[in-house]
Amino acid sequence: FLTLRRKVDRIVDEVERAVDRLVDLPLDAELSLLTSISNVCQMCNNESSDLLESVEKLYSNEVISTEVISNVQALAELVLERVVTLSSSLNETVLFEKRSVTCHPISPVNENPWDGVMQMIFQSRDASSSENLIPFSTRASYVEQKLSNAISSEKKLAAAVSNLASLEKNLATRSQELAMQTERMAELEGI
Repeated sequence: FLTLRRKVDRIVDEVERAVDRLVDLPLDAELSLLTSISNVCQMCNNESSDLLESVEKLYSNEVISTEVISNVQALAELVLERVVTLSSSLNETVLFEKRSVTCHPISPVNENPWDGVMQMIFQSRDASSSENLIPFSTRASYVEQKLSNAISSEKKLAAAVSNLASLEKNLATRSQELAMQTERMAELEGI
């Protein structure tokens, strides 16, 4: 459920970003561009409806099977992919006007510092190099993987530290035993 919840959270974040960019869409944009964006929005809408129906079915069942959860996760991944495609297509085209920012983009005054970071990236990049950019979904999955690796590494580190403490105790005990045996050997040699 945690993975599914994270995917749904990412879908919501991406939809919010896409809606912010759609609101700034100029009315005089090219018809072919508007048509392609409309088609992607329609696909997102259809797949989101399918996802909502499967989540409702998931919670209406008394017994939840892993098959049902995996189907819902697959639908969530598909919706996330579509929404990221929409967001990426809106990002790659310079359709929205820059909003006036009254504070530094990553200032604590800013509501969402990550939007500020993205805004700084958009401002600094060159439009001609947009085809060389790594898609957002690739970067997001890479960061998510690194974070999950760090979390699992932290657990391994805690286990290793506790194991190291027990090994240190064993070593101290062995050292004391050896010292006592050496002392006893010296006494026996003296006799």
